[in-house]
Amino acid sequence: MIDKHLIWIARDLLAGVLFAVTFVAIWGRADKQRKAVVLPDGSVAFTPNRRSFIAWPILMVYLVYVTVSLAMHTGRSPLNVLMAVCFGIGTVMFATLFPGSIIVKRDGLQQVSWLWKNKRVRWEDIVEINTGEKSRMVTITSCDGTKIVHTSVLPDRARLLLELRLYCGDNLPSDFPREPIAGL
Repeated sequence: MIDKHLIWIARDLLAGVLFAVTFVAIWGRADKQRKAVVLPDGSVAFTPNRRSFIAWPILMVYLVYVTVSLAMHTGRSPLNVLMAVCFGIGTVMFATLFPGSIIVKRDGLQQVSWLWKNKRVRWEDIVEINTGEKSRMVTITSCDGTKIVHTSVLPDRARLLLELRLYCGDNLPSDFPREPIAGL
């Protein structure tokens, strides 16, 4: 009887550690030495690191497994049903959070996502660029409300700010980006 409880504790502890490791692998900061990639057509790509591409499906399989497991073992308790439904909704929301690659082209920006539609913003349509100093996020908003977000998972924030200055130079404040950038 005691062995059954120890196996259950060890299994759940191992699953929790796996969850934490994959979560850190996905949402950890991008490697500082990793730079944006210049594509053959002259555009610049900011893509998540390889460990994120490997860890994301593992994490999603785990979350789906836990959701199905909770749904199958709800019994008749309303609290268990509510927990399974909330965990399922959280799993679906978490699936859409994986950051898309940002591609800087001559005509504008494009964010390519896995499970969501791709976003495009032309240079002349940009109305706001928010550079969060503490969060290290860069949010670019167009006149129609489309937002492209560069998070800490994506590499080379300084290069993105340089590209924004290059293409939007006349429409930016003189002190953009209001922070020191290497190479500027």
